Order: sequence, then C-alpha cells, then structure tokens
Amino acid sequence: YLRDLESLIVATLADLDIKADLKEGLTGVWANDSKLAAIGVAVSRWITYHGLALNVNTDLDYFKLINPCGITKFPVGSVSNLLGRKLDLKAVADLMAANFVKLFNYEIEIVEDLNTIFIDNTDNETYRISLPKEEINENN
Repeated sequence: YLRDLESLIVATLADLDIKADLKEGLTGVWANDSKLAAIGVAVSRWITYHGLALNVNTDLDYFKLINPCGITKFPVGSVSNLLGRKLDLKAVADLMAANFVKLFNYEIEIVEDLNTIFIDNTDNETYRISLPKEEINENN
C-alpha cells in the first residue's frame, strides 16, 4: 500500500512534467535528490491511519529547523521550487484524485459545498473524508 501511494505521487508529478523517483531503503518521493513527499501509515486500536504530504508551495525554511524523517543526506524540496512558479493547490489535488482513481480503481465525488470527498471502491464501500475549507481552497 505504501508503495502504491508513492506511485500515486510519482504519477501526479509526471503530469506536472516532473521526473520523480523512489530511493531504495527510504520512504517518500524524490526529484533531483530532494524529498518532495512524505508518506505515513499507522495502526492504533484496530484503526488504520494513512496519508501523504506533497510539498507543493511549501515554505521550506521551516525544514531547516528540524531533521525531517531522520534523513540528513537529502534536502526537502517542493514542486514550486522545481517548476519556478507557484501552483494552484486545487489543480494539483484534482490531478492526484484522477491518478488515485486509476491506481486504486475507486470512484470519487468531491462535494465542495460540504468540503467533503466521497470515495467509492469497486466493492461498493463508501468512505467519507471531511476537510476544512481552507485546506481545499488554499492557493499558497
């Protein structure tokens, strides 16, 4: 599953004309030896938690204050730094959603008025993810 999430990010970055790859022995997605995405999966009290973070327009100065993921050999990067411009986060989220559908064989419905994403898989199970409006519409 973790590797599928990495593939999802690599495909999304390819849509943005960024050649991203994986590094053996490390989790995440990389381009030009900079880590662009982090992925986490956890289980607690029989509940799974999983997610990913793609640095799109991220202010990378904060990463100078920490040792992200315990990796000192490679810096943290962002999509906007690689492309030399800021991107619309909703457009990137739409690309990722389209790649999610292809990779995981799910159908999704984004209901923006409710700030909710509904995900239906081929087994007719429905998952609901609610996001604060500022996370969906933030453009910086």
